[in-house]
Amino acid sequence: MKTITKRNIRSVTLEDIHATFELAPEFAERGSGLRWKTHRHKNRIGLMAGSFDAHSGYYKIKTKGRDYKAHHVVATLSNLEGWEEVRAGRLVIDHINGHRNDNRPSNLRCVTRQVNSQNQQRHRDGMIDGVHRTPSGNYTVQLRINGVRRSFGTHPYQKALLVRNQVRQEYNI
Repeated sequence: MKTITKRNIRSVTLEDIHATFELAPEFAERGSGLRWKTHRHKNRIGLMAGSFDAHSGYYKIKTKGRDYKAHHVVATLSNLEGWEEVRAGRLVIDHINGHRNDNRPSNLRCVTRQVNSQNQQRHRDGMIDGVHRTPSGNYTVQLRINGVRRSFGTHPYQKALLVRNQVRQEYNI
């Protein structure tokens, strides 16, 4: 049995991805979103590609001795806008609804790391990003502008939402 080492792992090219996988909408919402087009075991062709990694919460695809996150392969096959920036390391792929196992192309987008971190579960559960409750019961509006956290006052909840939206519109964030 051949041991896989860094020396004998072959890099997967875009041509390899297009030859090996195809988008599979029936597997996208709760699966890898991919189907095998070719496989060394012929009985796998047409089945869902990849497996769920419970530790990370992502589907992964193993091909040519390397693991790849399924949403990266889906982004490649669907020609997701900004994909070249992801390959260059300037952007990351974000699951819009926050579900790591929802690999529909319509649920994926290329964003900066900052935008991706703002879309984490803790930012979506019950509170609006940039609006925080104070001990007095009012809400403080704090947003990061050009890397600097700025405060825009403390207000009742509805007014805080208005202020937050006005600031986001003014600074295009």
